[in-house]
Amino acid sequence: MMGEHIGLTPSVLVYAILLIISTLVGNLGNCCVLGAVFCDKRLRTESNVFIVNLAIADLCVTCFVDPMSVAGVFLKDSYFLERPILCHAIGSICLISCVCSLWSIGAISLNRYVRICKSNNYNKLFSWRLTYFYTFCIWFFALMLDVPNFADWGDHTYDMKTLACSYDRLASYSYTVFFIMMFVSLPLLTVLFCNINIFLIVLKSKRRVRLRDPNIKEGKTMTSYFTDNSQTQTSNSELEKLQRKKAQRAFKNDIKLARTLLIVFIVFCFSWAPYALICLIDRYDKAPHAAYYYSVLFAHASSSTNSILYAVTNKLFRNGYMLFLQNLRQMLKLSKNRVAIVNNISESVTQKGS
Repeated sequence: MMGEHIGLTPSVLVYAILLIISTLVGNLGNCCVLGAVFCDKRLRTESNVFIVNLAIADLCVTCFVDPMSVAGVFLKDSYFLERPILCHAIGSICLISCVCSLWSIGAISLNRYVRICKSNNYNKLFSWRLTYFYTFCIWFFALMLDVPNFADWGDHTYDMKTLACSYDRLASYSYTVFFIMMFVSLPLLTVLFCNINIFLIVLKSKRRVRLRDPNIKEGKTMTSYFTDNSQTQTSNSELEKLQRKKAQRAFKNDIKLARTLLIVFIVFCFSWAPYALICLIDRYDKAPHAAYYYSVLFAHASSSTNSILYAVTNKLFRNGYMLFLQNLRQMLKLSKNRVAIVNNISESVTQKGS
């Protein structure tokens, strides 16, 4: 058992309130992501399968893990230590969903890298069937990452400092290091590699276009990449013009999504960095309680901010959110009208019967 429970101090109460707010925002935002993809056909693409996967993983955190963390503040350690199966379930879902969240961001970045830098191989590597297979692999390997906690290498327990059920960071320091490296380092290196290469491709395209025409506008250099990369000759055919414009719009959207996901990943890293560092540095559990439970707050808040970042940085998702909310409002209005009609019918039947 790690440390001692510190009770409901003012700092803990502030933590609980912020966690409740984060939970509510995350549930609404991630439901908006799923609803937007469901309602807007333009968002139903292979790459957005990973974004849906990310939203599902984040919902596991905001719908289940965060409420259990709030319960952990008020119910204290005895409640969960007397129910080890529940604590194991909370710890497993927390670990698996958080790993899936970050690995999904890595998968999206890899998808954008192939789409922009290796476009000739994109349809082979990211067909619908393969994309679903990659998504399954993300969950499967995240599950495998938690298996050592059931095989005497690690464990799950109620952490007295994070005030929640989680993996036992003190059970095995070697597993803690392994987990942090696989959880953070692998997707971090993937995203850095992909985004650096995307940046170099875009920069190379801009330079090539400017050499051809120094007076060309900045906004046009982004769309020139597709034409340069495909090495096709200009044609006066209307069909080819339309195809080129469509390809240029798709490339623009790819770049915007790559930027959005880079921002999401940076926020995710800054959110999880405090917790990852404190677990690696504080091997003998000497850090104060507040350092742990606030680092967990920042970490889990990333599951609530992804949907907000999509809305701020991506116009397609903003439009998708609006469409989903409009449809939801219409459904609620229809449901309310149906209830009113049923009530009127029941009242009229009752009056006739009397």
